[in-house]
Amino acid sequence: MGAPILWALGLMCGLLPLRAAAASFTIAPVATRVITENEFVIDLGLRASTPVNALEVWLAVDPEALTILDVKRSDSAFSLWAGEPEIDASSGLLTFTAGAPDPGFTGEEPAIARVRLLARKAGTTTIR
Repeated sequence: MGAPILWALGLMCGLLPLRAAAASFTIAPVATRVITENEFVIDLGLRASTPVNALEVWLAVDPEALTILDVKRSDSAFSLWAGEPEIDASSGLLTFTAGAPDPGFTGEEPAIARVRLLARKAGTTTIR
């Protein structure tokens, strides 16, 4: 059994074309405790008070602490994807672009995508 790893949320994402007050990007859970060498899942979501047609997301992790294993998007309200989500394991970066049909998405989408990660070492880390 490995040592626990605790990660906290920090976020760097691009949402296009949005105003900051019109939409917010969410990651759930915000913090969790995971045993080293165990997998866990985070949900990438969106809350929008005005229609959102498209979004572009960059999610970064410390590749020494976490490994992004895969991304599931089958239940997403964003049904138009510009290719598959891309994972760069060496830099710990996940990127994707998605769109919603006209008139766009409004409301709360708790899972645009589900990201499966692996805790690689003990300590605290940030997802941004």
